Parts: sequence; C-alpha cells; structure tokens
Amino acid sequence: MLLPNKYILHRWTKNVKIGAVNDGTACLSLDEGSSQSLMARHEMLTHKASLLVDDASLTNDRSNFLLSKFDKLCIKLKDIDDSGTVGMSKNRSSSREETQVLCDPNAVRTKGCGKRLKSSKEKALTKSTRQCRACGVNGHHKRTCLKLQ
Repeated sequence: MLLPNKYILHRWTKNVKIGAVNDGTACLSLDEGSSQSLMARHEMLTHKASLLVDDASLTNDRSNFLLSKFDKLCIKLKDIDDSGTVGMSKNRSSSREETQVLCDPNAVRTKGCGKRLKSSKEKALTKSTRQCRACGVNGHHKRTCLKLQ
C-alpha cells in the first residue's frame, strides 16, 4: 500500500526546504573573488553558519562552545570595522540604497463582490415604498400620479 521512495520526487515532499540550495557560489572562497556581490557572500556565509549550527545543536557542550566562539567573532568583526577597513556595516548601508522594496499589491474587490440577490418579495416591497412627490402617497411617482393627470 506504500509507494516506493524512488517514485516520489523530493520537491513533492514536506521536507523540500530542508537542506541547502547550492548554485555554485558557496564553493568559492572569499579570497578568490573580491568582486563578489553582497548577496553571494551573504549566501555563502549563511550556508556555512547553518551547517555549524546544525552540528552544534546536537549536544549542550557543542552549543556552549559555538556560542562562546560566536561572541568572540562578534568582537573581532567590530574591531575590523573600527580599524578603517571595509566592514559589513558600510556595505549594508550602501546596498540598502541600491535595492528597492517591493510590497504586496493593494487588494482589489472582484467584479461581483458585495452584491446579493433579492427575492421577488423583497423587490416588491422596495417598489411599494416609493412615494410620490406631488401628492405624498406611497406606491407611485410623479409621472404616474393620478391627481396630476
């Protein structure tokens, strides 16, 4: 009653987002291409950090070790920014100016939305509430008024 796994493609499963998507930029080192785009560098660093976090989260000792190393790395990165070399804070501010923010479009009501169908009784009631402006009687209007004709 079960289908073999060879007939089920990975993209059809619930686990489709688990794992990294490698487009070839993750294999490059930072020394090879100094002209790499910000997004390619960000993707490469995120991939490496994700692998570290996955491995470290297995035990408490690994988690504590990685947290202490992350704290030390944060301090070293701030020192690099303070020493005058190009750091992430300068690149991020310049990249924010270049990118455009795209939002979801405004919701548009569909053509028939909001209208409801009235029954014949309801239509008859709305017609009978019409009042003549000449005589003030309900049920007819000025053109069909018997007093004016």
